Amino acid sequence: FAPTDARPPYSRGTDRMISVTLCFNRQLDATQSVPKVQMSPEVKGLVVSVAGNALRLTGSFDRGDGMYDARVLGDVRAHDGEVLPAGAVYAFKVPKRRPTVRFPHDKGYLSPRGNLALDLETAAVGNLMISAQRVYRNNLGTHLRRSFSYWHGYSSLFGKDVATEEMPIQREGDEVVRTVVDLKKLLEEPRGVYRIKVSATDKTWVGDEAFVSVTDLAITT
Repeated sequence: FAPTDARPPYSRGTDRMISVTLCFNRQLDATQSVPKVQMSPEVKGLVVSVAGNALRLTGSFDRGDGMYDARVLGDVRAHDGEVLPAGAVYAFKVPKRRPTVRFPHDKGYLSPRGNLALDLETAAVGNLMISAQRVYRNNLGTHLRRSFSYWHGYSSLFGKDVATEEMPIQREGDEVVRTVVDLKKLLEEPRGVYRIKVSATDKTWVGDEAFVSVTDLAITT
């Protein structure tokens, strides 16, 4: 009964939390007390759980250059009862965040009397182009029945471009930056259905879109 390897995720974008598995060569006893794991550098709020043949570490992993050491401070018990004494050590590297632009909420309603702000998360990008397309009543039914894709732009057949704006992103390194798209500034006095598209100008094929109904009715007939 022995430790084998550590497996971080293959890639990461704007994920707040990721999981790394510390693997063993046998299935673990799922009923055992979960041993503590010491991380260097420290990972605040780290959660450790037993998962199959591994200890799963869940946390932000945003410290240092991505290189981590993990030391298991407690005994680990296999499903057949054999015990591995405390002290197993793993070394692994968490990948850098890939260039990502993401709307956490990509559809819904906003009140024209509210802030008209869309949450936006970015990683490893420095400049964005924001565009708004309005979907008019005569195309609303067709738009709702058709699937859409950011890359293929099916929905662009059913709307009209009404605004564009450039937005720089203040960042240090590849950390996640949380900001907002101000629809009140972009669209002045919006009412109706809009497709909001955001694209990185300093990276290729990086972007996202959201569909927003600006209404005080919260219903479309």
